[in-house]
Amino acid sequence: MENEKMNVFKKFYKNLIDFKSYRYFHKETMGRAFLYLLLITLIFGGIISAKTAYNYNTGVSKVITYFNDKVPDFTLENGELNVDADMPIKNVSGNDIMIIDTTNDTSESILDNYDTGILITKDKMIQKKSSLQTTVTQFSSLGNLRLTKAMLKSYIPFLKIGSIFIIGCMLIWFYLSKLFSALLISLIGLIFNSVMDTKLDYGNLYKFSIYSLTVPIIIKTIIKFFNIN
Repeated sequence: MENEKMNVFKKFYKNLIDFKSYRYFHKETMGRAFLYLLLITLIFGGIISAKTAYNYNTGVSKVITYFNDKVPDFTLENGELNVDADMPIKNVSGNDIMIIDTTNDTSESILDNYDTGILITKDKMIQKKSSLQTTVTQFSSLGNLRLTKAMLKSYIPFLKIGSIFIIGCMLIWFYLSKLFSALLISLIGLIFNSVMDTKLDYGNLYKFSIYSLTVPIIIKTIIKFFNIN
C-alpha cells in the first residue's frame, strides 16, 4: 500500500479498522493532516451543527406561534406603553413572576414575594434579578422609539438567520477544539515517545494525534445527535 494513493475516505476507513496504517501516516505532510481534520469537521461537525440549527429554528417557530396567539396588541410610544387587553396580565412559574399592568394599580412590592420577576407598568419596567439586584428601565429613556406588535411580528422571523451563524461558529469551534485536543494527545505521546525510545519527532506525534481523533469524533457525534447521556 502506497500512502500517497490513500484518499481521505481510505484514510478514514483505515483509521477505523487498521491500526498498522499509522506507519504510513507519518509520511504524510502536516498540511494533509490538517486537511483530513477539516474534511472530518465538515462531515461530523456539520451533522452536529445542523441539528443544533434545526432545534434553534424549531424554537424560533414556537416563539412566533406564541407571539401571534398569546401576546396582545400593544404600542410603546412617547415613553408610554398601551396594551389592548384586560389588566393585569400575570404569569407565575415557581418563584418567578411576570406582570403587565398599564393601569399602574399593581405595586412594586409584589416582587418581594418572589425570587425573580418582572413588573411592566405604563411608563417603566422593573426587573428583579435577585434579592439584592433590581433594575428599573424608564420607557422615556428610550427616546423617540415607537414599537408595536405588528412591527415585532415582522422582525421575529429574521431570527432564523441566526441558524447560519450557529452552523458557521460551531464548525469553526469544532475544528479549533480538535486541533487543541490533538495538541494534548501529542503531549502525552511525547511521554511514551521518551519512555519507549521510538525516536518520533513531535511533528509526527501531532499528525498521529490528528488521525487518532477519528473514532472519538464519531462517538461524540452519535452521543450528541441522539442526546445520549
